[in-house]
Amino acid sequence: MKSTQDDCIAPSRKGKHLNESERQQIERWLLKGLPVKQIATLLQRHPSSIYREIKRGTVTNIRSDLREYQVYRAQRAQEDYLCNCGAGGPYLKLAWDSEIAKRLHPLMTVNKMSPYAAIEIARQENLNINFSARSLYNYIHQYNYPITGEQLPMKNKRKKGSKPRSVRLARNNVKGESIEKRPIEINERDEVGHWEMDLVVGAKGGKKVLLVLTERKTRYEYIILLKDKSQKSVIWALNKIERQYGSKLFRETFKSITCDNGSEFLDFQSLEKSLFNKTRRTKLYYAHPFSSFERGSNENANRLIRRLLPKKTTFDTLTQNDINRLAEWMNRYPRRIFKGKSARLMARTEKLHFIKFAA
Repeated sequence: MKSTQDDCIAPSRKGKHLNESERQQIERWLLKGLPVKQIATLLQRHPSSIYREIKRGTVTNIRSDLREYQVYRAQRAQEDYLCNCGAGGPYLKLAWDSEIAKRLHPLMTVNKMSPYAAIEIARQENLNINFSARSLYNYIHQYNYPITGEQLPMKNKRKKGSKPRSVRLARNNVKGESIEKRPIEINERDEVGHWEMDLVVGAKGGKKVLLVLTERKTRYEYIILLKDKSQKSVIWALNKIERQYGSKLFRETFKSITCDNGSEFLDFQSLEKSLFNKTRRTKLYYAHPFSSFERGSNENANRLIRRLLPKKTTFDTLTQNDINRLAEWMNRYPRRIFKGKSARLMARTEKLHFIKFAA
């Protein structure tokens, strides 16, 4: 490869941090295909420093065919550097005089998003965010701006520490298959098509409830409004899903479902039985009593639901269209576990078939 002006050896900066200009050089050279050791030589740096820098600034993008690819971005690396080196403070204060504060405020108050999710949405909208979610949390707690600490979605709701978890045997469900027999590929989330199921109830005295289905690998959500909390209504909901999917596609999409031992879920034979040919359409597994942590994805989904539908909210005035909008909000929510990608994007990447429920 011929040497160009961009490929000139930089003056030695040994013992100093990489600057923004050097990061831009690294991005250009990587796009040209230069090996890391050659880049290190050109910048007069140790190769390990360049490897660490590339790791810092590597982001995952999605092609038009939904295939992922990774690429180093100098801007992301510079933003991360500014936050980690303590420059987040002054940069953050300057940000509140810009359009960034005006965008983050409604995302966290009206849209009920966490600071992390709000920052990811703003970045997707090409706003120049030069601070981390942790810096934003600290700023909120210190200055109560752009929102107060009390307005944070999970304010004072996380448990400090944890007690040793023990499990109990289900005395009211001796025939259902225990979670202890669930295959390892389900436990490890190795493949798509395995779900967790739960009910969310509304205000005391209300009849309607929400049936929540969470796909374990992608965290994709289905939420169905039921007329009551009964076995018949839960069976009706699964039949409705199978009717819209078709028998074959339902089996491929709902390979297993893990739920608790609530009375509404105990008729496993009817829940597993296909509406069309009476063969088994899915496999049910039951968590241990008082062990909600065995359905962690489900429980996290329920907490998201409570941001928009707090406890003591009646569901009797809601329609399935209202619930569809709730599910869409959840499925488009940026997830830290997926480095800012949404459950919807993960479901598309995994080629999970999803539908929209009719009202």
